Amino acid sequence: MSLEEGAKNAVAVCMGVRRGERVSIISDKPRNRVARALFDASEEVGADPILMEISPFRWNGKELPIPVAKAMISSDVVFAPTEHSISHTKARLMATKAGVRIASMPGIRNREMAGPMTADFEEIAANIRRIFEAIRRKKKITVSGKGGTEISMNVDGRMWITEDTGLAREKGAFTNLPAGGLFAPIIEKSPAGTIVVDGVLDNKTLRTPLRIEIKKGQVTDYEGGKETAYLDEKFKEGGKRSRYIGGFGIGMNPKAKIVGHPLQDEISLGSAHFYIGENFSFGGKIRSPVRMSAVIKEATVKIGEITIIEEGDFVF
Repeated sequence: MSLEEGAKNAVAVCMGVRRGERVSIISDKPRNRVARALFDASEEVGADPILMEISPFRWNGKELPIPVAKAMISSDVVFAPTEHSISHTKARLMATKAGVRIASMPGIRNREMAGPMTADFEEIAANIRRIFEAIRRKKKITVSGKGGTEISMNVDGRMWITEDTGLAREKGAFTNLPAGGLFAPIIEKSPAGTIVVDGVLDNKTLRTPLRIEIKKGQVTDYEGGKETAYLDEKFKEGGKRSRYIGGFGIGMNPKAKIVGHPLQDEISLGSAHFYIGENFSFGGKIRSPVRMSAVIKEATVKIGEITIIEEGDFVF
């Protein structure tokens, strides 16, 4: 598969761009090839695209230049392949309120366009709905792994996030691309056990597994390689609340792989990931400046009595 095929999928399938629609593509220099591919794919379906290059943000949520924000509101569809996320900017929120369909694509690289962006998102959406219908009333999640992961947690009363399908074809729809995951905020004090992170911690591929002990929902101890220093730094930054296991999710995109990049790692089919820290933004109670993603390879995941993943294989 190629970058261009991923762009065509994003335009025609994910966002459902139609002839005559106004498409704004907001990008920065590192994403020039991605942006150009989206521009060409938009032209190919008969849309009217414009391409705007901004200086790379230094952090997520930095407000966009006023001319860009105005262009967003007057568009039908917006693609944002940028270094950092525009998701929580006022410009994005105002455009969504105005009915604009928006795809945020923070940190996307050519390999994501040629990989997970070429997936069958209709099938991914159907699978997410199918699993959700089976687990929606289940309370307990158990995760085990060959490396020593053995943890249980509770999602009773919490809502699973089912919108990460990659499809945003209705007026005012918003998605992150590439997509393909199912996740939920955890009852904050319920997790107990051990997580052995053998995949990725944020964007750091682990050479030495990181063993994390959990009691009453919080990280109490950890040992491993150099990533322990990263945890030290993050826990110091975020304080006690950043030690909570905030959420849990499974990957549903068969074209994604664990490569040391959150865009792929969290959505890789058969992977399991934990969020450490903040979960308020997706339905929990933890407010913190810190949220880390810890990806487990070859895990076995049971939700209630239903096995979803067995030793890294999607078996539901």
